[in-house]
Amino acid sequence: ADFREHPVAYLFKRVPVLHDRKHVRVTCFCISTKPPELQSLSRQSIVRGSDAFVPLAHLDSLGAVKEVRKHESHILVDMSGFTQDARPEIFALQAAPLTVGFLGFGSTSMSRY
Repeated sequence: ADFREHPVAYLFKRVPVLHDRKHVRVTCFCISTKPPELQSLSRQSIVRGSDAFVPLAHLDSLGAVKEVRKHESHILVDMSGFTQDARPEIFALQAAPLTVGFLGFGSTSMSRY
């Protein structure tokens, strides 16, 4: 997701800290092109609550997929769908064994991946 000041980030900001760290590692992959000094308060909260916060905006699609795979993510959650600046190709290239849509795009993507 881009984790900008938006209802999606506001609703998500507490989710990372609610996971049991004995069983789950929370890595957030960020597609935002905004510089760090323009980060929202919600984004700052998400960064603090995550085990890792990884920027992907500077990478092309294949580079982003390699980065996600490097972190050995088992589940990749799409919080953007087909909204502005989304990166659905990362999901189409199966960056993780399981991909799900959550919160940011209230409809199916109708994609076969």
